[in-house]
Amino acid sequence: MNRVLLAVDGSEYALEAARSLAFFAQAKEYMVLHVVNVPSMPYYTSSAPVLSSEIDEKLRQDGEALVAHIASILPVEAWRIRTRVLTGAAANGILSMAQDEDADLIVIGARGTGLIEELVLGSVSHRVVTHAHCPTLMVKQSMQSLQRVLVAVEGPDDADAACNFLRAQPFKDRVQVTVFTCPPINRPEWPVEIVSLEPHVQEAIEAAKVFVDSVASRLVGLGYEAGGRVKVGIPALMITQQAAATNADVILMGSHGRRGLSRFLMGSVAHAVLHRSRCPVLVVSLRETVRIPDHTTAQMCPA
Repeated sequence: MNRVLLAVDGSEYALEAARSLAFFAQAKEYMVLHVVNVPSMPYYTSSAPVLSSEIDEKLRQDGEALVAHIASILPVEAWRIRTRVLTGAAANGILSMAQDEDADLIVIGARGTGLIEELVLGSVSHRVVTHAHCPTLMVKQSMQSLQRVLVAVEGPDDADAACNFLRAQPFKDRVQVTVFTCPPINRPEWPVEIVSLEPHVQEAIEAAKVFVDSVASRLVGLGYEAGGRVKVGIPALMITQQAAATNADVILMGSHGRRGLSRFLMGSVAHAVLHRSRCPVLVVSLRETVRIPDHTTAQMCPA
């Protein structure tokens, strides 16, 4: 990897995200970013501009102190690190810098907001995953090691994305990979007693086994120790259960980046896994381009 963008907000999750970089291959450059979001005044008074300016200055100072502290604890050489403080909405500041700097990986601590809160207000980490042009690592708790990776795949597109990411040997040490899929078993519209579903279920499972074994073989060719596993059930639930069963240190999966109400109604396996999983989740976007909402901008200030 050439450039890693680490987005921090001063929380314990941000500290764990910074520490997680010890388990990744060293990049050429690290960018530590904090986004200052100055609150708007609830009502206007003659002193409001002065107060707003004072708040802005204090938040910037705190942000500069934060990125300097994070830079001091990163497990990399100091000369590889740059720090930035941006002003604006957090998610869009992260996305803007990632795109402008051509980041290869975004690392961010995930607070894990509730589903309803996320629908109404949005979650910074989830919005970054939805719009990011590059892989995004969400860290929810301390990483003690990175020896086992669960690669959750649905089809050829996310399998290709996972293999392309792993081809770059992004981890510091050798890892064991489990390629996992949960084949869709659709219920027929006709009464189940008319036709036995068992042959169709078995056929889907066998096809899924061939698929994950082929992906595992590709990873073996890249130098990984890899094997395939298949389970039938609700994909997000099965992925998190498999991660727990194999003591996975990281879940690697693809995301089509569904947005807004469509994601709430149709569901997104990647976002559901982000909610359920306790171990870090590394999401590789399957979209070729990134679009940042036009109504929000991020301005850079010296750091």
